Amino acid sequence: MKKRITRLCLPAAALGLSALAAPSSNMAHAASPQPAQKAASDSQKRRADKEWRAEIREKVDKIVMSEFGVERKRVGPDVRFCVAYGGHSINLIEFFVKLEDGFAIEIPDEDAQDIHYLRDVYAYVEKRLREREQS
Repeated sequence: MKKRITRLCLPAAALGLSALAAPSSNMAHAASPQPAQKAASDSQKRRADKEWRAEIREKVDKIVMSEFGVERKRVGPDVRFCVAYGGHSINLIEFFVKLEDGFAIEIPDEDAQDIHYLRDVYAYVEKRLREREQS
């Protein structure tokens, strides 16, 4: 087993191969490393997406705590913020303005009326940021 590992670790020149040579035609039919690379790439994308979503959630949570004066333990995706935090219309307007400013997005009144839970806020902000990124 150790010899096999050693052979794999030898430089290409020691194996009589040129490091810059294109693969020979008989190697073209061998198992391609592309699926493994694709899986690693997909994994990296998922990890980056998860981190990106966590950053959005953290920023939204900070805006919620600041705007409604609540502690971190009272902030979560299942909270119906207009009920739990006693959000009056002026508080809600200021909250959405801070979201717009904080993420450089626009939240039309029609959309704001459909946002009731913090999970809705997270999803909406993610959606708007993705739309902006694609345009």
